[in-house]
Amino acid sequence: MSVAKHQTILVASEGTVAVEVLGDALRGDDAFELRHARSVSAVLAALDEEPIDAILLADGHCGQTTSLLWREIRQVSPHVPIVVMTTDAESLDPPSGEPEDVWDAVICPVRLVTLMAVLRASLQRDGIGQRAIQIGRFRLDPTAKTIDDADTGQSVRLTEKEAAILLFLNSRPEGAVPREILLGEVWGYNDRVTTHTLETHIYRLRRKLEGLGPQGADLVQTEPGGYRLNGSGSDAFGANAIEPDSA
Repeated sequence: MSVAKHQTILVASEGTVAVEVLGDALRGDDAFELRHARSVSAVLAALDEEPIDAILLADGHCGQTTSLLWREIRQVSPHVPIVVMTTDAESLDPPSGEPEDVWDAVICPVRLVTLMAVLRASLQRDGIGQRAIQIGRFRLDPTAKTIDDADTGQSVRLTEKEAAILLFLNSRPEGAVPREILLGEVWGYNDRVTTHTLETHIYRLRRKLEGLGPQGADLVQTEPGGYRLNGSGSDAFGANAIEPDSA
């Protein structure tokens, strides 16, 4: 039986006003969940630990300028939609290099109905689209950040990093991917990221995949020096790519 999916909005703000207002607006709506992060480190930790569908930068942007906080977020999550609440008209345009389809900004003060409309539009876009791929009996949707069992209908939500790990492993079916290569491809060559970071993410990913049954638990295999997928096919955008479901 499939699990009902909700969308999670992360509010990055030093204060609580935006969280309280949005909480009142979304009360009783099971399709949404709110998370609050008061600092840059809390924002990055939330992105690393659970699926986040959109970020609202509000109330001081955790003490950072918009551009600095944006850079920090994009190092961890390249495609999550961002909505910025600002009093500066110049901040309405996305930073250089930021795709317009994952960036929205509103001038404060803003009516709640307007803010909710912008947030809902961002959630519907859900970042830069990638086609779903088939890995054995499983369907990985990198855009929705889910992996589904086609036989049972069970579904698991992934973080962006977890989806990226599966996506890259699936693109290398010829053998195990060394840890250093997987780190570089998923995190970029960042001195602050170590193999322990990768091992922690693999552990969490395996725990999630256990929810898909025995084959899910065995999907990510450890080999000498690296990891591989059990049942991976050709390149993610090659023969085993699936076109999005028709409306």
